[in-house]
Amino acid sequence: MNCPHCKQNLSENHFDMHVQGCWRQERLRILKELQESLCFCGSRKTPRQTFCRKHYALLPANMRSALYSKFGEGYEQAYVAARKHFEPANER
Repeated sequence: MNCPHCKQNLSENHFDMHVQGCWRQERLRILKELQESLCFCGSRKTPRQTFCRKHYALLPANMRSALYSKFGEGYEQAYVAARKHFEPANER
């Protein structure tokens, strides 16, 4: 089984505990990015906003509205989906 976060191949016995640890690390990374003043592309953004204006505007409306979810209540999943939206098709 592969961890959905780090893609590490794991035995079934270690899978759940490993995925929980990876998700905690991912959530901390997402929170840190949310507090920063640079978008993933390097453009300036307002802290506590997910992306710069350009990238936010490029998202479909349903993804933009999902980013208004509270942290711990769906924001992280919305963020991961939005970032995947900007990955080249061969990396998804």
